[in-house]
Amino acid sequence: MKDSRALTVVWALGTAALLLMPGHNLPEAGLSEALEAVIELGVHFILFFGLSFLAAHGYAGPGQEAGRRSRLIAALLAYCVLLEILQIAVPGRNLEFPDLAVGMLGVLLGFKRGS
Repeated sequence: MKDSRALTVVWALGTAALLLMPGHNLPEAGLSEALEAVIELGVHFILFFGLSFLAAHGYAGPGQEAGRRSRLIAALLAYCVLLEILQIAVPGRNLEFPDLAVGMLGVLLGFKRGS
């Protein structure tokens, strides 16, 4: 359980580092724009699914009160929204609602699988 908590913090910091990286630092894959968009959505899903899975496992395991679990989900969703909003200030990045929606879906599904 403590390992899951430490991994949650590391995953959250890694997620922030990746999503707040300036756009010109991102690798160019030379793929079609549509395929790159699908890959970007997949990355958002995986980042937030993994974060939520670890958080649920480390902080909201069996026997935890429903209120604590609800607060954790709310905090994870807020973190997803915050990182997407902060991208507005990052050169070469911007707020994209599909990224936000897929990230939030990752949070909800990851939490369900982790708890």
